[in-house]
Parts: sequence; structure tokens; C-alpha cells
Amino acid sequence: MGGPDAHPNQMTGLFLSAWVLFPLSLLGVCTGAGLLVRRLSGNAVSGALVLPVGFSVAVALSTLGTSITWLAPATGVLVVAVAVVGIALECLLDRPRPRTALRKLMRVGPYPALAAFVAFAVIAAPVVLTGTASWTGFQRITDTAGQMGFAQHLAESGRSVPIGNSSFNITIQGLAGNGYPGGAQATLGVMAHVIDTDVPWCFQAYQAWAAAMGALALFALLRRVIRSPLMCCIGAAVAIQPNILYDYALVSGIKELTTASLILLVVAILAEQLPGPRSLRSGLALAPAIAASVAAFSYGVTPWFGLLLPAAFVISLLVSGRRLRTVASWAIAAVATAILAIPTVISSVKLFGDVRTAVNGVVELGLGNLTAPIPEISSVGVWISSDYRFPMYAHASASHVFDALAIALAAIGVLYALWRRRWVVAVFGLAIPIALAYWVAHGGPWIELKAYTITAPMVLAMAFVGAGALATLRLRRRNVQLPLNIAGWAAALAVAGAVLYGNALTYHDISLAPVARYEQLEAIGKRFAGVGPAFFPAFDEYSEYFLRREHGYDLNIPPGLKVRPGALVLAPGQFAFALDLNQLELSFVESFPLLVLARSPVASRPPANFDLVDQTADFQVWRRVRPASEVLTHFPLSGLPTERTSAFCQSLRQAVRSAGTGALIAYVPTSPRTLLVPTQAKHPSYWHAVTPEALRAYGQGSIEGSISIPAEGTYEVSMPGSVGRRVTVFVDGRRVGSIGYQERYPGQYLRFGRITLSAGAHSVRLTRPAGDLHPGDGDGPDTSSGIIGSLTFALEQSQAGKLRLAAGKDAGPVCATHVGYQWIEVLAPAAVARPSARARRDGVAA
Repeated sequence: MGGPDAHPNQMTGLFLSAWVLFPLSLLGVCTGAGLLVRRLSGNAVSGALVLPVGFSVAVALSTLGTSITWLAPATGVLVVAVAVVGIALECLLDRPRPRTALRKLMRVGPYPALAAFVAFAVIAAPVVLTGTASWTGFQRITDTAGQMGFAQHLAESGRSVPIGNSSFNITIQGLAGNGYPGGAQATLGVMAHVIDTDVPWCFQAYQAWAAAMGALALFALLRRVIRSPLMCCIGAAVAIQPNILYDYALVSGIKELTTASLILLVVAILAEQLPGPRSLRSGLALAPAIAASVAAFSYGVTPWFGLLLPAAFVISLLVSGRRLRTVASWAIAAVATAILAIPTVISSVKLFGDVRTAVNGVVELGLGNLTAPIPEISSVGVWISSDYRFPMYAHASASHVFDALAIALAAIGVLYALWRRRWVVAVFGLAIPIALAYWVAHGGPWIELKAYTITAPMVLAMAFVGAGALATLRLRRRNVQLPLNIAGWAAALAVAGAVLYGNALTYHDISLAPVARYEQLEAIGKRFAGVGPAFFPAFDEYSEYFLRREHGYDLNIPPGLKVRPGALVLAPGQFAFALDLNQLELSFVESFPLLVLARSPVASRPPANFDLVDQTADFQVWRRVRPASEVLTHFPLSGLPTERTSAFCQSLRQAVRSAGTGALIAYVPTSPRTLLVPTQAKHPSYWHAVTPEALRAYGQGSIEGSISIPAEGTYEVSMPGSVGRRVTVFVDGRRVGSIGYQERYPGQYLRFGRITLSAGAHSVRLTRPAGDLHPGDGDGPDTSSGIIGSLTFALEQSQAGKLRLAAGKDAGPVCATHVGYQWIEVLAPAAVARPSARARRDGVAA
């Protein structure tokens, strides 16, 4: 996925780190921490909840450790140490013979394990099935890169606010400095730090693990009401992946998925055993779960806990005969929760203003990355759509039918819980719509989306309680019982089928991060750590993360960007996603000692005092090796031989004279380029033009046209575009190369490969096959994907793109030569513009 015809090696070390070592590390930590809480709480944690409770401990401890700057780098050691203590105590104190934690967990049974596996698999599948350590939702929202960066910063530096000397640090300032909740991010960063792997590669695996923990919590919750373990398994596996949550979790929803799983854990713990007189320590099981929920979503959990916890307290008093001990048990739980939640409370002080606004008015953050508000009905769990950002394209009618069924089942579930005196489950079911109503009344569309994602698994959980009630109902009249049992199973399978169908659409249309591209950027970031600040003249939010050690800037957050007057003309509301160095003021470019450029057939070489010091399949790294004062004047050009008028050459000669005796001129020849514009070639009628030069491809099809090659030679073939499903280029029937699952912003190039061509006419064909089960193979509503730009054939010449020098007296002949140049510069008399020793040693051209 990195360059032409590049396929990441299957089962690489990076893949194994992300998808084997990282989950195993979480398994060990959650097992040990869960067993410790189980022992401290007097066995108040059932076998199915050991891992989710351990997960909540990991979140709470990660938040605690990263809240202290000096402790942050050692937080991983703290978390692992707690887990080791838990496993050691279990082995040493369990009599008459020691049993390992693994053997105890195996006693839970296959059903909760299966539910957790399914929940893990549905999040993991879009990445694992590619055999890469990628992540999903690429370029659908810039928040994902910010969440990754925040996770890394928390693990390395805690809540300290960095100075704004890079795009990365400016992003972190907005997160660490305003009380933004970081429980999930801290856990991700700490556990990635434990296995010494960069956060982005572990992001998807963390999401899958959080979903698995939610499924286990759901299983334990459902098992308190439903007799059938199979129904509990189906319900837990499906309820944790409602369409709106699954879609958002595959894009950026690390907070929302983690919060949903932790709130469900709190409910499951309360449903199993309320703090009460039997054991004063029983409430300790609640503490990490509540504290972790607050750490993950800050005060946003209040609408749910504000109803659930007081009701649970009242219920425990009513059903208990020893109310003083019950109050004492709740007090112990409250104190333990407060201790674990102190870091979140302190860091969230700056959010009090938002809390007051939420209480007294509406927190309005606009649409976010939505194209329109999402309807409330999506919170029921069935919202059949391939992309949550485009609610107008959702299968609304079908969704409403299944949502009505789910609501009816949830109502039955509440009644059944009341009938069976499962008071906590009943209160939970009643609290769901009340909490959601609060969110809808006090939040705009973007806030509402977050509430819908967290609410949806709760509603589905109650729907499966209702379905399970019907499916397992025992009546004296068999002629009534059997139809109800069948109806219960049919309803459960119908809701499950609708959820899975909607998620299959999301899976098919989801975008994938180009792994090889960021592996290269990661290597560059490590090699040139400490050299900076660096500039990456393109919009790429993930470049901020991988170039953070160079204090890198990109067009997402540029530092006082200085564009040459008239060099960039944009329509109102339009944004530059890629800039050529020729479009920027020379002083701005020279302010950076390091430039990282995406390889492109139209990119200009940096000024003459920069040397090429590294090159990968997708990037070039240029370092300023001589002072900026060496370049006196920079004349940007477009590469056309006819653009240099007599007036231009006169200005060049005047600049040379002004530089003084001994001045030099530097210039860079361009390579001849031939274009095939897809809108002007033969193409399917259903491939629509999005610009005068680019098409939006749908389904299967091909582009056919011809080009005229000016000279024999080897040509590099590339195009500006953004593709999901793989596309392949053929010239005269010969395959040049293919590109797949390479999303890009406008103006950024994709490289197919090289081919040797003779001068003259050649036929060109670009093909796009029918889709298959590969993630990202669909044709979703996103008009920025599936873009086919102009196919560019650039001749590779020995001197093209290389720096050439001449004496100042030769400025006239150089300027008059009928050759295209990228630019011409006037250099100071003392300038020595030649490749550095390092560049010559590395074998890269100047």
C-alpha cells in the first residue's frame, strides 16, 4: 500500500506487535488487575467480569499515573505491577492448591468468551484481514490523529502542556490544556508504551479490546435476567456493536466505545451484587468501573450515573435488613471511587464552564464532520448506513421498522425485569430514555451523536432482555408458550441480522490508512529526531504525529504560512491540501532546517542550499546544509520552456548584477510531462466529473484513451487522486502498476510505477474491477473517495530535477535556452552549492 504495486508483508513484526503482543499485554494486565479487585472486594466480581473489571482498573490507573508528569513514563510499570500482584495473590493464597488465573478464567464457559471474541473480531476484521497494522476511518475526521497524539503525549509527558513549536504540540495544547477526558487515550498510550510500539499501530487493537470488554459486561448483565446462555451470548455480541457506535468506533470513537463498555460494566456489577451488609468490601468492585467511566468521558457520564447510582443506592437500602452496614459499604465504594477519580476531577476543572452551559442551556459544537444532524432513532441501535456522516443516504425506512421492534422488545425487557425483581436492570432500562432526553435537550448535533453512540448498546441490551424473556418464558399453556418462544428467538435474530447487515455495509465502505506510507514517515521521524523544525507542505494530520520529534508542521496547523502574492488562488471556502515550495515565500521556506516532501511529478526542488539526505518510495527529506543568506533571489517557474520572457531574463540579469562579482545562478531543469485527462477520455457514463480533470469512479469500469510521448525513455506514471478499491494502469496492454486503499486529500499524488516507452502515440487504460469482500471495497457516499485524476507520465532524465550551477555572466544564455525550469536562483558570490558529503555518501542526488 506504500508505492506502486507495494503490498505490506503479511505477519510482519509490526503486525505481530499490534495484533498479538498488544492484546496479550492487555489480557495479562486485565486478568491480574481483575483478580486483585475480585479478592479485595470479597469475591464480588463474577468470572465473566474479571477481565472488564481489570480493564477498568487499567483505565483508572493509566489516568492516575499520567496525571502526574514525573510518573507518566513509568505508568506502564505501575499498571503491570498491579496485575502481577493480582496474579501472584491468586496463585499463592488460593487453597488447598494454587490455581493460575488462566485456569480460573477458563471456568467462565464458552458463551461469554464467544461473545467477547465476536465483539473483538468485528472491530479488528477490517484491519486484520488485510494482514497489516493499519487503522480504519482514514481521512474521515482529523480527530483520530489528535487522539493518537494525545495518547502518546499522556504516556510520555502526562498532562503537561507543551509549548506550541510544532503542529503536534499545538494539537496537544488544545487537549491537555482544557481538561479534555483522556482515560481511554491514556490506557492506549500506556499499553503501547509497555510494548514499545507507536500508538497508531495499536489504535485499532485497543478499540477491538474495548468492544470485547463491553461484550463481557453485557453477557454478565443479560445473564442476570435471561435463562438461555445462548441468547445472552447473541445479545452481548450484537448489543456492543449497534450501527451508530460501530461506524463511529471505526472512525474515531475511542472515548465513546470505551465509555459505553465501562457504563455497561457498572450496570453489570450492580445487577450482580449491590453494595450491602454481606460484605462491606463488595462496593470496591464498583470503584474502578465508575472512576474509569468518568476518566473516559468526564462529566458526560452524569446523565446516566445521576439516575442509576442513586436508584441503586435506594434499592440496596430497601432490600437490605441491615441498612447501616449497607450505607457503610456504599461509603467505602464512594471513597475508593473518589481516590481513583481525583486526577480526572482536577484535570476537568476547566470544563466547569461547559458543565454550567449544559445544565442551563445548550452545548453547541455544530455538525462536526456530519453533513446533517443524525436522527434520534439511531440511538435505538439499528441505523443501516455505510457512513454515519451522510444520514440522508441511510436506509431510514428499514431502520425504523427494526428500531420499532427493538423499542417494543426493550419495553418488554423492562417489564420482565420488574416481574423477576431484577430492580437494577429495570431501573437501567427506565433511565436510558431519560438520560438521552437530557442530552438531546442540552446538546447540538455533534454532541447528540456522542450520546447516540453510547445509548445505542444500552437500548439493544434491553431489547435482548425482552427477546430473551419471550424466548425463555415458561407457561402452563403450551399452545401459548411455544409461539411466544419462537417469537422471542425470531425477534432476537431479526434485530441481530439488521445490526450485522448495517455493520457489513460500514465494513465494506470503510477507508484504511496506508500502512507503508506511514512506516516510511515513522522511519524518517526516528532518523531525523531533533532536527527541526521541519515542514511538510501538505495537509496530513498524521504527519504531525510521526514528525513530532522534528517539531514538524504541516498545512493542518501551519506556523504563520507565507504564500507568495498571486501564487495561490482559492474559491471562497476552499482549502489548499498541498502546496508547492514555489508557491511560498523564500524566507518562509528557509526558516526550516528540514523539509519533508511527498514525492510528486510536479513538485519543485527546495532552494539550492538544501541537500537531499533521505528518500523513500513516497517521501524525500531535504536538509538546509548552507546558510539561508546564500540564496539572494528565487525566481519560481512552472516548467514551461516558453514562460521566460525577455523582461524576465532582464530581471534575472539585474539580480545577478546586484549580487556583485562572483555571483552564481542555480537552476533546476524540469522533465517533460504528458497527461491523460480522464474527463476527456472514454469512461463509463456513471463515472461523474468532480472537477474538469477528475472523475468519481463507481462500481466496475475503465478509462481508455491515448497519449503522445515526446521522446523515448522511462516514464514515471502517477496521478492526483484518492482510491479505495484497487485500480490498475495499462499502456499498450502492458501493466504499469496498481494502487489500492490509498486515500489522499486533493492535489496529492499516487504513484503507479515506471514503464519504458518509445516516442509517439500509445494507448492507455485504467481499470477498476468489481468489488469483493475486502474492507474499503465499496462505493459509499463520500465524494472525496474513488477519485481518478489526470494520469501523469513524467520522463526520467539524468538532469531533470537536479541542481545546475552557472556563473553569473551566463545568466542570459541560461535564461534564453529552450528548456523548462522549476526555478532559477541567484546565489551569493561565496556560495558553494554542491551536494554535501553525507548526500554523496548516501548516494542521493542534489
